[in-house]
Amino acid sequence: MDFPSNIEEVLNLQKELSYLASNLMERLKDYNEVEQIVVDDQKSITIDTKMNGTNIKIRKKAEEIEEKVKDFIRDGELIFVSENQSYNVIVKNSKGKIIN
Repeated sequence: MDFPSNIEEVLNLQKELSYLASNLMERLKDYNEVEQIVVDDQKSITIDTKMNGTNIKIRKKAEEIEEKVKDFIRDGELIFVSENQSYNVIVKNSKGKIIN
């Protein structure tokens, strides 16, 4: 893991991650199941939801959310996300179990 060399880099990184999380929340506002989004050091995005269980319908909804996140990242609106950078998108149900 590369660590920023100074406090300004740390602050910029935190600002970028916060910007990403808040924009994703806005983009996913139609999904009432989404409770929280956590962006981990530009490597993974974890989406906590209110969904219960792991049945096919819930998995389909989780896959829709995952695709929406990936589309947003691919759109190129985020200047700090490089073209070849990818995120591991994780969608969890209300019990914390990965459902995508």
